[in-house]
Amino acid sequence: MTKVQKVGINDMKGFSKHQLYYVWAGILQRCFSKKFYIKQPTYKGCTIDKSWLYFSNFYKWAIVQDWKGNAIDKDILKKGNKHYSPQTCIFVPAYLNNLLTDSASIRGSLPIGVKKHVRDNRYEAYVKIEGKKTYVGGHPTSEGAHKKYILAKNAEILRIASKQSNPTLIKALLKHRMKPC
Repeated sequence: MTKVQKVGINDMKGFSKHQLYYVWAGILQRCFSKKFYIKQPTYKGCTIDKSWLYFSNFYKWAIVQDWKGNAIDKDILKKGNKHYSPQTCIFVPAYLNNLLTDSASIRGSLPIGVKKHVRDNRYEAYVKIEGKKTYVGGHPTSEGAHKKYILAKNAEILRIASKQSNPTLIKALLKHRMKPC
């Protein structure tokens, strides 16, 4: 048995090259690596279920999920959650995970989804649609651009929710719609 991040225990010999091992090791990194927090400070304070400190327990949970080609997410089911556990995590497409990220640490003082276009002295709204930053409209004020962002983001959430088959995920997505200004 090998230790990962000094706390995780890889108790499944021969699985260290399995995709789910890398997912598990990534969770441990987000929960325990001080170096990781320097580049990704939003993960500071993340915790992991004690049972998931053993790779075999995480693997048993993950292998019956829709994990192939998807990313693990801890805060779609419960907004703002920082705890990785069988009750709080779900596998989702990466573009969906990115759609719901607010990027507060890098956007500055502007409202979410808004960027100042210096040359034209206007504000532009962008939403990630299928993982691609997409222009959804401009406005003379940041508030006006933010309203366009909210409309486009809510439409994208509804579009994605309508394509899902997992009722738990659909319900969680609908909770992520933003209230209009």
